[in-house]
Amino acid sequence: MKKRQRGFLLNPFRFAGPATDPLIALVKFGVNFTGTNGQTSATDYATGKAITFVGGAHITTSTSTFSAGSCLDISITNHGTLGASWLTVPDSADWTPGASEDFCWEVVIDGQGGTGGTMDIVNHSTGSSAYPYRFYRSSANALGLLGFDNATSLDWNTVGGAITSGFKHLAFRRVGSTVYLSIDGVTVNTISSASAARFNSTGELNIGMYNGLTSGTGYIQSIRYTKGDGRYGTGSFTPPSALFPTS
Repeated sequence: MKKRQRGFLLNPFRFAGPATDPLIALVKFGVNFTGTNGQTSATDYATGKAITFVGGAHITTSTSTFSAGSCLDISITNHGTLGASWLTVPDSADWTPGASEDFCWEVVIDGQGGTGGTMDIVNHSTGSSAYPYRFYRSSANALGLLGFDNATSLDWNTVGGAITSGFKHLAFRRVGSTVYLSIDGVTVNTISSASAARFNSTGELNIGMYNGLTSGTGYIQSIRYTKGDGRYGTGSFTPPSALFPTS
């Protein structure tokens, strides 16, 4: 009698391809900041927008997360030794969501525990009071958001939580008429009735700088902007544990 062979189960994840983003068509800016030490260029994998490295901004292999091996250095030390360091991206209609359009800005960053001053993460600005949003860490290390409109009664202005040292996932997103601020997926503050259209700035998008000033933002691993979906729904969520998918 023939001996019956035992069957075995294949692990379906063993042969799985790289992770994909089901919302990739809505991503209007995305960078994982990987490269060689000292590199001064990066590619927006979503739409190919031009990214300009200013001052001492560069890719470093001295620190990273998600086993990436490198990240963007616009750190306190970099600022102090090489001058102001930040990134700029040209103005685009992508930066301004509509009156009722969901969106999500998120960044994986090590802010180095603060500098004693306000640290800008992302803003779309034409000056000190004309921008649709300013995403920052306050001098007290809280996560903050300013959002300006043509009428001051429609402005957003809120802070919440505490940004400590080490890489953190920071996000602000609008879902319906509510804006959520989160640190590592935990909601730290909300803004209700935030359905007004944002002011349509004609300035550049700035990463790590506000109105020509910077105080050393830290190390940025990944940044992503999704326009047309709040991505994480309402409330708290599980933050990404790997580099953002590029497709």
